[in-house]
Amino acid sequence: MHGDSGFLRGEKAQSDSFLLMDEQSIFLPGIRFNAIALQAVKSKFASYFVGYKQDQYIIIEHPINHGVPMRLEEGTVWIIYFVNNGFIYEFTTKVIGTAKSPMHLAFLSHPESIDRTDLRFEKRYPVEIEAKFYLGLDEIGPEKWLAGTIRDISLAGCQLTTETSLSPDTVIHLSMVLPHLGDIGGMTAVVKNSAETQDRFLIGLSFFDFGTEDYGKWSDYITRLNAVSLRV
Repeated sequence: MHGDSGFLRGEKAQSDSFLLMDEQSIFLPGIRFNAIALQAVKSKFASYFVGYKQDQYIIIEHPINHGVPMRLEEGTVWIIYFVNNGFIYEFTTKVIGTAKSPMHLAFLSHPESIDRTDLRFEKRYPVEIEAKFYLGLDEIGPEKWLAGTIRDISLAGCQLTTETSLSPDTVIHLSMVLPHLGDIGGMTAVVKNSAETQDRFLIGLSFFDFGTEDYGKWSDYITRLNAVSLRV
C-alpha cells in the first residue's frame, strides 16, 4: 500500500498484492471510485468505471466539477481506491486520453498490479460519537445538516443511528469529532442497509474516501481502539 493511505496501520485487515487475472470482476461498470493525484496531494475526484480493454486501458466517466468536465492532463498519475465484494482495491495509473463524444470519457493506463485489502476479517468497535451528515455527492456544502450518533466503527464503515430514514445506496457526507484526533470534515459514505428500531433508524454505512486525510484520522482512531482491545 502507499504510505499516505493509512489502510493498514496496526493489524486491522489482511492485504496482498496481485496481478490482474479476472478484470471482469474488478472493473465493473457503475462501481464508484476515488482518485488522488500523486503529484498534487490536494487534487482529487470521484467517478465511475465504464469498462476496460484487456491489458490495455480502463474507461471511466469523465469527472465533473461544478457541472463542467474536470481537466485531466494526459500523463498525470493518480492513485485509485474503491471497494468491491468485501475488498478495498488500490492501484496507480495515469491518464492516457479523453473523449467528448458520444459522452465525456477518460482513459486510464492498465495497472501492472493492484493492492487488495480484505475487509471480511476486520474488527468492529463499539463507540458513541455524535455526528452530523448531509445527503448527496455535492462537496460544495450542505443544504441541511442532519444529526446522528455513531454506534460502532470499522475500517470500512460504521453503524449510525438517526431519526432520518435513509434508503440503501443513498450517498451522504459524514462529519464528527474523534477523541484526541479532532474534526473529520466530511467523509463520503453510501448506505448499505437500514433498519427501524423504536423511534430511530440504524444505518449501515460503507466509506468511499479511502486515502484522504480524514480517512487517515479514522484509521488512526481504530488503531487506538485496537490497542485497548474493544472488539465487539
